[in-house]
Amino acid sequence: MYRCQSCSRVPAPGTPLHRVATATRVRKYPFRRAANVVTRLVNGKPKEIEVDDPGGTGTEIRAEVNLCPDCARHLANGST
Repeated sequence: MYRCQSCSRVPAPGTPLHRVATATRVRKYPFRRAANVVTRLVNGKPKEIEVDDPGGTGTEIRAEVNLCPDCARHLANGST
């Protein structure tokens, strides 16, 4: 059970929780040499090979709220 952070109501047990991101941020990830290990077939035999992670940019969630299904539906429709 949980309390909706929009209407402060406690929904009935078994009611699904909807987590909605309210704030995000841009994040830059650095290049990492030999960061991942993958298995590939080399000459018909599986072999573990280290591969580089290219890095790049992405978004991360800064803040999120827990909403009941009714409040999540209102938020998705654009009304507050």
